Amino acid sequence: MKLLDAINEGARPLWHAALVLALLLGFGYLQEGVKMRLNHYIEVAQMNPDFASSDPETRSQWWAAFAPPATDGLFSTRSTFAPWHQLSLSELVRLKWLLAAVIVALFFALDAALLWTLGVAGRWKSLAAMYAATGAVVFIFYALDSGDGGPGYHVAREALGFLQSPLPSLFLIFIPALHSQNAPH
Repeated sequence: MKLLDAINEGARPLWHAALVLALLLGFGYLQEGVKMRLNHYIEVAQMNPDFASSDPETRSQWWAAFAPPATDGLFSTRSTFAPWHQLSLSELVRLKWLLAAVIVALFFALDAALLWTLGVAGRWKSLAAMYAATGAVVFIFYALDSGDGGPGYHVAREALGFLQSPLPSLFLIFIPALHSQNAPH
């Protein structure tokens, strides 16, 4: 409990932080499934031009009959979301990046909420700087490959994954607390 005492006096009840952390983890799980399905749908559309140029009904029928499974680590699925059959390939790609921006914004809000619940809301500027620095890394590596799926894209995706997790706020909570706990008194 010494570590928690070192965080701050202004903390809310610990169950508030547990709730926000559960929201961070639950949202992380849900958004990963949505992103995986969207990336898979885009990939299948790019590899099958006839599918991509079909009308929504034909795409839906083709998907039900022929879509290969998407696997990402331990998660595997053939399912998709019906509204995606209505969108062109370029609209799907725009949706992917819009979704990424919305997800990062929601994670930032949840990270800031976790800082607030643990009484260290003043660290939001450090959180914003961490998001900005990581965002710069994402853009630089993405630009290196012009978004073509090469190594720069994968580095960018991993950096973006860092922002789409509870790690930024947890670093800002526990690293200073550990430092103050180990500082000479």
